[in-house]
Order: sequence, then C-alpha cells, then structure tokens
Amino acid sequence: MLNKIIYLLLLSCCLFGCKDDDMETQATDHAKREKFLQQTVSGVYDGDVPLLMFDEVNHQMAFTADQKVWRIQTDSQDKYVHCELSEIPVVGAKVMMIVKAKGVTGVSGREQEGLVLRKEDNKCWLWSADAGVGYLMQN
Repeated sequence: MLNKIIYLLLLSCCLFGCKDDDMETQATDHAKREKFLQQTVSGVYDGDVPLLMFDEVNHQMAFTADQKVWRIQTDSQDKYVHCELSEIPVVGAKVMMIVKAKGVTGVSGREQEGLVLRKEDNKCWLWSADAGVGYLMQN
C-alpha cells in the first residue's frame, strides 16, 4: 500500500513539473511572438532578432500573386529562405509551410505548421511555434 502511495506522489510531482515547463514554454513563445509582430521589414525572425532580413542592396525577394510562395536570397544564392504555404493565408488560420533554407542559422528546412498572426500593407506575419520563428512575408 505504501508503495502505491509513493508511486502516486512521484507521478503527481512529475506531472505538475511538466505542466510548469509547458507554461514557461508558452510564455516564452508568446513573448517572442509579440516581439516578432513589431517587425516591419520582410524576413525571418527569432522574436525581434533577424535571422535573415531583406536588404534591397544585398538580397532579392520574390513572391507569387496567390500569396502562397515567398523567397529571399542573396545574388549568389549562398543564403536563402524559401517558404511555400499550403493555402492562401487568412488571419487566425493555421497553414502548413514547407520551408527551405541555406546558410541561415536558426532556420531549418522542413515542413511546419504556421499560424497567420496578421496581414496588413501587403505583408503577412506567420509564426511557427514548433521552430519558434516568425516569417514576415511580402505578398
């Protein structure tokens, strides 16, 4: 009987400990998203830290009229981020994103879920909670 009580107490401690970690992760994610929403220049951001920010002197940017494909690259293509969306972005909706990247630290090329946070002035703010990265796309 005592073993069962100890087991239940240990299990409860583990569950509550995990819950606290999850709450911390959510709070950090929320803070990074809020910082990302303040950005105005197209690019990829870790909160307010640019991982690749568009600079018209050093980069080229392309996007499709249907708002589903966006890319920033250097002239030599040694650095780029390419993002394809599963559907036209709508504020508050989730979309699947296929991200391809080269030479950009913190951006992993893979499929991920994005949340459309805002659309305004021909720009779209997408947040990937999995990667903890925001994509500010021109469209």
